[in-house]
Order: sequence, then C-alpha cells, then structure tokens
Amino acid sequence: MPIYDGFVASIHDADTGAPLPEYACCINPKSRTATCYIETKTAQGFIVILRDVGNGSSQGTAVYVDGIYVDNGLTGPGIAVERKWFGKRIDHIHVRPFVFRDNPSGPTLPVAFSLSCSFDVS
Repeated sequence: MPIYDGFVASIHDADTGAPLPEYACCINPKSRTATCYIETKTAQGFIVILRDVGNGSSQGTAVYVDGIYVDNGLTGPGIAVERKWFGKRIDHIHVRPFVFRDNPSGPTLPVAFSLSCSFDVS
C-alpha cells in the first residue's frame, strides 16, 4: 500500500509471512482511506501489518477489512512502530483468523482491503 499520513499497511500470507501482491492502490483523502486489491486464493489465511514510518507523535488507528471494523491500535514514540492483526476479535479471549473465502454468488474476485486512520490522539 502507499504511505499515507506516515503509515504503510501490508497484507501477508499467514503461513509463509510473505507480503501478498497489491493492485490498484489508491488513497481517498476525503475519507482518509487507503485501498488496494489483492488476488485471493480460497482458504488462504492473511495478516494485516501496519507500520508507523516516522510521524514522531502518538497516533490512533482504526483498521477495517472489507468495510468491517477489526480493531484499533496506538503507535508512537515509546509505544510501538508496528502493529499486526491476525484476525477479528470475537470476544475478550478469542480471535477469528483472517481467511479469504469464495464468493458464493459467483467466481472469486479480488478482495478490497481498506485501511482507515484517525490521528492526533497524543
């Protein structure tokens, strides 16, 4: 994904850790959202990695996958420069892993991954 407001997100294969190729990346400054498309493989697990690439201040971030809220995170000096999400939390203990699925209404299509960021929580 492109760097946006000092952040870069990437999607990685859950088994190998390798980054997945991203296509048609774009930024919508009005909605403060970066979006890309990833060619999917049925039942392939994936991880979302968000890196703070030098804002120098604390930042709060909300992560959405396919329009569904996943979680938020805080990055900044003395906090963390990278956050990883392996899935969607379903309760205070369990996390359901991210997995690409077939589209039941037709052939498998590229999946859009969106990242929305909100800032200045320091």
